[in-house]
Amino acid sequence: MSFFNTYIRRVLGRFVSSCLLALLPDICSAQLSYSEVRKNVTVPSDDTTIDWVCEVTNIGQNKITILDIHTDCGCTTGKLSADSFGPGEKGKINIRMYISKEFPGVEAKHQIFVKTDDGRIQELNFNATIERAFNIAPRILLWRKGEVSSKVVRLTLNRKITQAQPTGVSGDAKGLFSETIKPGDADGEYILTIEPRVAVEEAKLVIIPVFDSPLIGLTDERAGVHLIVR
Repeated sequence: MSFFNTYIRRVLGRFVSSCLLALLPDICSAQLSYSEVRKNVTVPSDDTTIDWVCEVTNIGQNKITILDIHTDCGCTTGKLSADSFGPGEKGKINIRMYISKEFPGVEAKHQIFVKTDDGRIQELNFNATIERAFNIAPRILLWRKGEVSSKVVRLTLNRKITQAQPTGVSGDAKGLFSETIKPGDADGEYILTIEPRVAVEEAKLVIIPVFDSPLIGLTDERAGVHLIVR
């Protein structure tokens, strides 16, 4: 029995040794280390580009070359300070995301793929939360037929982005509703009070706040308040 155990240990030892020898070239080969593989940022909606400089270091023992760098869409680009790095050498990947002024308040997520001649493909993740210049809530006000009562909408302006002031509303209320705007308790907060002028039987209208200076993303789809009587 002891002879059999000794034999098994020798076979296993040779197998492990051969595996380590097979892996040794990869262990000693070139390899890029990345300063970070995920970047999360928050930016104002009036920015048009966001930049990220990702630093790379060859932590291996051989020269390494970046063969390709591509992104998941045309709104993100990646440029290299150099494409080859000797042992211990450093470089940079300059990544730029182009954001659209049409979509404030969303989170943009994009991937960058770096392919090197050691057979590796590294995925980098670039995530940006684009701040809204304003927030309006609620967006739907509902009255019953013949009801004459006031309802309130809160307008909140992001003072890091804009100093705009609301001056009134526009839309197709057609004289059926009265609207007043007063400052709220906090800076940038306003209270929009809406009330039917008469007992309305049926209506489905949209109004949109008007400001004294342009606001990015101020469209009917993003800022319209729906007035419904049914």
